[in-house]
Amino acid sequence: MSIPVNPISATGSVSVVNSPAITAAAGVGTTISNGTFSMASGSGNNGGIASIRLRDYQLDFLHQVKRGFEKTTDPSTPWNKEVPHDRGYLIAPWQTGKSKLGPHLAELAKDYFPEKKVLILSPYDVVSSQFVDDLLEGYDGVVSLFDADNKDLTGDVVVASAFSLAKIDALKKLNPDQFGLVIIDEMTFALAPSWQKILTRLGFVDNKGTIISSHNKFLLGMGATGERGDGRHVREVFGNRLLAGRGLNGMIEKGYLHDVAGIEVPYGNSEEDTEIIKDGEETVAVMRNTPENNRRVIDTYEKYLSDKKALIFVESIEHANALARDFNRIYDKQVAEAITAETSNQRTEEIRNAFNRGTGAKVLISIRKLALSFRALGVDGVLHAGQTNSWNLYAQRSGRPLARQEGEPQRTILIITMEGKAKPLDRAQSAA
Repeated sequence: MSIPVNPISATGSVSVVNSPAITAAAGVGTTISNGTFSMASGSGNNGGIASIRLRDYQLDFLHQVKRGFEKTTDPSTPWNKEVPHDRGYLIAPWQTGKSKLGPHLAELAKDYFPEKKVLILSPYDVVSSQFVDDLLEGYDGVVSLFDADNKDLTGDVVVASAFSLAKIDALKKLNPDQFGLVIIDEMTFALAPSWQKILTRLGFVDNKGTIISSHNKFLLGMGATGERGDGRHVREVFGNRLLAGRGLNGMIEKGYLHDVAGIEVPYGNSEEDTEIIKDGEETVAVMRNTPENNRRVIDTYEKYLSDKKALIFVESIEHANALARDFNRIYDKQVAEAITAETSNQRTEEIRNAFNRGTGAKVLISIRKLALSFRALGVDGVLHAGQTNSWNLYAQRSGRPLARQEGEPQRTILIITMEGKAKPLDRAQSAA
């Protein structure tokens, strides 16, 4: 089955002001000078917005957002707090290319909010954000970063770490009148207190989190779900304004995503093999970091995914490093790499890029750093070294390899969940 795509024609060069930390993401043909990325159309990654071909649902998403822009810039549009015209949200499964809309949305915003900037709020390290990669690939303008290391709000498009921007000194520098379009990546984060501070500063909610009318701007949420694990919904921020949405099964049936199959693999009869960890609303039953458990993970990999590319998720830095060492010792070669909070952004990009090209490790082991904003290419399976009651976390991790690339045959991704026989966890997700 081929993947239907539609070309969006545009021209222009790309000039990106960015952090030297993302030099690893720059392609051939990209010149780097003093942290500034300049990429001419037809060179570098893919050369301009004309190279980004959109699928039918992505075009529909753009159309619905455009209608939202038209309403919020029309002074005759009446205010309705229940269905506010100055905001809206899009829902689609992970790995369906929501961030690829970024360059097109930024260009569209120029028509409706002239002389104003675009702000993209990210829950990730922004240098690892898929939005940054896609803007580098196709946006005709200047992009700047705001995070712990970069404090630049001067770009036409600003990609910001919400946690950095929510600090008092940073909020004082944020001029709400400069921004016409504000995009929230992984929109359920918008309910968090730090994100609410930013939305209050921008004029979308008051200091109690209540929706208020803004003027000549638009708040756009994107995500795979509108509901948090605690039951709160993004309607608290966006009202009843679902612009468009698509479901997982439909995406698989149409061939946009790979299919999935799941199995549970029981391990260990002793309670000492498994540890129960509770963190707020989330409970995980994790495999302890022991030689016996690591051997069980490796045996499971060999049985179901031998010599194939895979992602493995554990719950501690120590376990990720130990499991990678055991993989490499048993295979007597570098087959596994651990990517954790201790792995630098540049090294993370190097490992991920080599993995996707098929020139690096076949197994990547992580905790949460690979669970977000990572398109894992050519992967046949995801192994969870434990269980969680968080559907969002489970789906985020499992969804990393689901994106089907143009020209790639549709295949089935195996999702493996290790279940401690002595401490099985009642949870939201099912391997089936």
